Amino acid sequence: MIRVPSDVDSAYRLAVFAMVGSGFLAMLVTDQFPLSFWLLVPISMACSLGVRAGWFHPPRALALLAGALMAGLIAADLLVLSSAVSNMRYAGRVVLYLQLIALFLPEREWGFRLMSALGFAHLVASAALTTNMAYLAASIGFIVAGTWVLVLQQVRQGIRRTGIHGENQWRSMVAGAMVGRMTTVALVVFALTVGLFFGIPRYGAGYFFSRGEEAPVVSGFSEEVRLGSLGELKNSDEIVMRVILKGLEPPLTRGLYWRGVALDIYDGTGWRRGRGMVRRLTSDDQGFQDRNYDLSVGQELQPCQVEVIQQFFLNHPNTAVIFAAPRPIAVTGKFSKLTIDDNTSVRVEFPAFSSFYYVVRSAMQCATRQELRESAIRYSSRVASQGLQLPPGIEKIRELARLVTRDKTNPYDQAVAIESFLATGFNYTLELGDVDAKRPLEDFLFRKKAGHCEFFATAMAVMLRTIGVPARIVNGYQQGEWNDVGKYFVVRRREAHSWVEVYFHKYGWIEFDPTPQAGRSSYQGTSFLSALLMMYDTIRLYWKRSVIEYHLLDQVEHLRRIAGAMREARRALYLAYDGLRQQMKDVATGRASVVVLLRDGTWLALLVVVLMPGLLLARRAGLGWGRVPPLESRIRFFTRMLELLRDRGYVRAAGQTPMEFAREVQAREGGDVDWLERLTRHYYRVRFRDAPLTPHEQSEVQALLAGAEKWLRRSSE
Repeated sequence: MIRVPSDVDSAYRLAVFAMVGSGFLAMLVTDQFPLSFWLLVPISMACSLGVRAGWFHPPRALALLAGALMAGLIAADLLVLSSAVSNMRYAGRVVLYLQLIALFLPEREWGFRLMSALGFAHLVASAALTTNMAYLAASIGFIVAGTWVLVLQQVRQGIRRTGIHGENQWRSMVAGAMVGRMTTVALVVFALTVGLFFGIPRYGAGYFFSRGEEAPVVSGFSEEVRLGSLGELKNSDEIVMRVILKGLEPPLTRGLYWRGVALDIYDGTGWRRGRGMVRRLTSDDQGFQDRNYDLSVGQELQPCQVEVIQQFFLNHPNTAVIFAAPRPIAVTGKFSKLTIDDNTSVRVEFPAFSSFYYVVRSAMQCATRQELRESAIRYSSRVASQGLQLPPGIEKIRELARLVTRDKTNPYDQAVAIESFLATGFNYTLELGDVDAKRPLEDFLFRKKAGHCEFFATAMAVMLRTIGVPARIVNGYQQGEWNDVGKYFVVRRREAHSWVEVYFHKYGWIEFDPTPQAGRSSYQGTSFLSALLMMYDTIRLYWKRSVIEYHLLDQVEHLRRIAGAMREARRALYLAYDGLRQQMKDVATGRASVVVLLRDGTWLALLVVVLMPGLLLARRAGLGWGRVPPLESRIRFFTRMLELLRDRGYVRAAGQTPMEFAREVQAREGGDVDWLERLTRHYYRVRFRDAPLTPHEQSEVQALLAGAEKWLRRSSE
């Protein structure tokens, strides 16, 4: 068997290991493997590559010991440690371990192909386990390395089949211009893959419909609230969602709230939803909405409203709640069924199939303080049942509420007084210590005087109810941190919050927040490091929106835009053609001169539009302007050189490279044939690097051939 040159073998080995490394990277960024795998994988690859390349030769005993140790660890993990994970994650570990074993198989062609196939299996398996942006880098690396593996496989087979194995020839093939060209081919393949990804019609929730089985629970809201439960959940910087806002421009004069669920039944220890009417929202071209629902007011709101559009990007949409700014009036997203209750809380009936991304339109109230003070004290039976329910045994809290509001004559001033009383007279803390489980609110108001937002919101709502003002608490999130790079809010788990909504006739439910400033989100100026983090988060957001959440609605919208642009282009072309025809008529009838026609330039644009496709087709066919000579004509000088040498009695042997042949002739003829190696180098450049000769090089080649002909004539005399 013909031996493959070491340069080709080395390039092939590196390409296969690059392919394997890309597959490993795709698996590791899924966050389904412990930190130890980030050490095990590179160490194993480095040892395997070092042994295969001959960089070091470990003692046989050490190699056997390491192999036995690895086999034991793999068996222990698959039999014991991995028993608690899902089938998908277990299969991923099996494939990863198979690749680790394949790294230390004998260096044979079937071994390389097995490693390549397992690397591809890693890429496919990880696609179902992650939405991490690093997967993009792994897939690009895999495509580039895979293209090289396929090419070098053919090169190795060609060497064995033809017997051509000159070192210089193959070194020129695996280095220089070929590296750039094959990498370009790989990137073109990736671009085509991206085009197919965005072009193939799809249905569902983004690519591979990824749903982690152990996604973190979104905290800060629930169907029921037990006082004290939220404090254990808020110490987390994990991003819950990102919100793009249209209709309001930061900085805002007051903070926004992303409303989750309103709770109106208080039992003395916590809150839950009342059993009011739940309506299914109807769907039309503007999304899932109920155009005529009254936002729990009973009549149309006053004209003073600000329409705010919010685009929500949830990290883990494993909740039935649709978040929104207050008073949502429309929702657009990939939902099967939406419902709204009497508390204006919107939910998805099948949250497991809901969207990472949705858009909400809200009609936010902008009534002034004076308008709220003058609001009539008039409540419907529905509002009274929602906002005035109280458990027995709260006389002490009623006395406190009357004391705080003793000189206030309207619900607005009463609400402001209680809000200020709680925000300035109590402390915010997440460390509650011992809490009276039977009467937690009384314990907060009269003994501890410290708590988190649930206690403050509960205290204000109950105190208002004791003096006849309808109120309820709402669970959701504060507005979050403003990302000035991407122009959106970043909302984290620590910003889970509870606040109060108070009812005003004709204006509906208005937000109040009695929590002290220590319990609210506050952000300082932007440092250089935070600006970099914001930029990175912006890239992650657009990755999520443009790739993870790319779906059929996006495709339809893009097709509409393309169709609209084509219609506009066709209309512009028709108008230009019609104007040119009219100008030519004017020139023909003498109403305009040719100078006006030439000065207008419309004819030139039409000429380019009509003739350019023809010129490109002609160049493609090799006709006329821009024709690229075929390879035979470009290496004709080398064929002529071989003919001259044949006349002198030199014939290149089978399997002999051109450079080996040239040096053999030079060794026999001496310095009279210096032109021979120079012509051969030009031939290598044209033949193997596909680089045509420049005009200067063509002149040099002609001069060298003339010298060769003179040499032949002198030798014949």
